[in-house]
Amino acid sequence: MPECEPNCHDDMTSALKVRGFKTASINVASLPLHIEELRVIMADQCFDLLAINETRLDSTIADNLVHIDGYSILRKDRNRNG
Repeated sequence: MPECEPNCHDDMTSALKVRGFKTASINVASLPLHIEELRVIMADQCFDLLAINETRLDSTIADNLVHIDGYSILRKDRNRNG
């Protein structure tokens, strides 16, 4: 883990234990193709919120295929029309 408390993603109270609320946003252009890279990067990070754009996810891709340890997934998949 980075320079934050161990298990920094375990609960919402972790945001109160460190100064500030850490967020990040990334454009991945197809999450299924890059999920392993993102998992490696996030293993060394301690963000409270990670927004991922251009995921190209749809109903055929289950949450467990793109899960990152320590994070909950909230999805808003696009349809073919945008």
